[in-house]
Amino acid sequence: MIKNMRAALAVNPVVTDIDVNLRTIPNIVNEAADDDADLVVFGEAALTGLINNDNPSHDLPLGQPIPGPVINVLLALAHERYVLLAIGILEREGRARECEHWVPSIYIRYNSLIGNR
Repeated sequence: MIKNMRAALAVNPVVTDIDVNLRTIPNIVNEAADDDADLVVFGEAALTGLINNDNPSHDLPLGQPIPGPVINVLLALAHERYVLLAIGILEREGRARECEHWVPSIYIRYNSLIGNR
């Protein structure tokens, strides 16, 4: 028997303070999971924020390593609530001043990172 998947589209107030976003995102995920969502989809840069003022050097410090501590918070949340997450993040490879790679989103399945694109 095929189970229908329930998806929740999450629109969170995004700021460039990751700690603030990490306090907001679990509330949204918990609400979606309480409403039986299997997948919670967040928008662009929902986790890290994005200054987007045509000067990329302002966005570089927002980048996060994948995997890393911030991703571990999301992994624990997805595992606890048994949901899939798709969330926008700016990825950092290397030192903060020398960001080389950005990804629009990561995909988490219950307790594992299943990809980034």
